[in-house]
Amino acid sequence: MGEDCPEKIDVEFLRYIWRFRKREQDRIEKRLVEAKTVGKQVIWLKTRQEVKSYLALLESNSAIM
Repeated sequence: MGEDCPEKIDVEFLRYIWRFRKREQDRIEKRLVEAKTVGKQVIWLKTRQEVKSYLALLESNSAIM
């Protein structure tokens, strides 16, 4: 990072990143379920292959338009 950059990477920040998924996953999943129940489209991609397939689908659909 540049000298004038106020952000820093320290142990506290690394710990936050390391623990994020375990700490936040239930809350995020709950919000996604709530969004789906009120009629919002939720696309849940759990594997790299699902992501690749979905992106390929988007590319093929955009080629049609």
